Amino acid sequence: MKTGTAILLWVLSAFAQTADRPPTFEAAAIKIDSISTSETGAYDHGRLIIRWATLRHLVSSAYDTPVERVRGGPKWVDTTRFDVSAKAEETASEAQARLMLRTFLTEQFHLHVHNEDQSERVYLLQVDPHGSKLQESAADATGPSGCFGVMTCRKVTMATLARALRAHDTGIDVPVVDETGLKGTYDVTLKVAVGDAENDSGPAIFRAVREQLGLKLQASKRPVNFLVIDDAQPISGQN
Repeated sequence: MKTGTAILLWVLSAFAQTADRPPTFEAAAIKIDSISTSETGAYDHGRLIIRWATLRHLVSSAYDTPVERVRGGPKWVDTTRFDVSAKAEETASEAQARLMLRTFLTEQFHLHVHNEDQSERVYLLQVDPHGSKLQESAADATGPSGCFGVMTCRKVTMATLARALRAHDTGIDVPVVDETGLKGTYDVTLKVAVGDAENDSGPAIFRAVREQLGLKLQASKRPVNFLVIDDAQPISGQN
């Protein structure tokens, strides 16, 4: 029979083993997609659906790192496309889902990555001196989160918005780093004419960010953290 002390030690040991275990989806599947022609992704109430994504883009999502800051890996990480469908607890946050996606990709591709810093030219996303004009998302908002179309975003963090400012066709060709200090999630609609000519107040995207969002883009040079894919193995069915 276990003594009280022995039982306590056994419980603590079991708890530690659970805490050390990486978070996983309740169910998840991945397959090669050679049919679709556009990449999409959404996470809502524990359901993650990603279509026609390269492994580099999947790693970008899992590690919450802009895709242009994911380097390395074999050639096929940019050519083979995948569909991912996964289910977590309905209350799981987007951050928790990203951790689960890391575990899933590590298991499926025997993925190994590391971080390293390199000095790069960047734009710093900051709050304009006149104040932010952002609208915080409703606490009970439903539907998928993310950025869609030209620049319509729902329930996004400032880190996600910073990535979208480069990922969407805005003319920005260097990393955008979030330095707003704003927490929470926001609904954002940014109207900018792609390729609009510059004028005295700067390129179109700079004016739009300042006038419509109450934010600003400040040119700088900073050590930027890159995620490097050291190794990834093909899944069954890949050529």
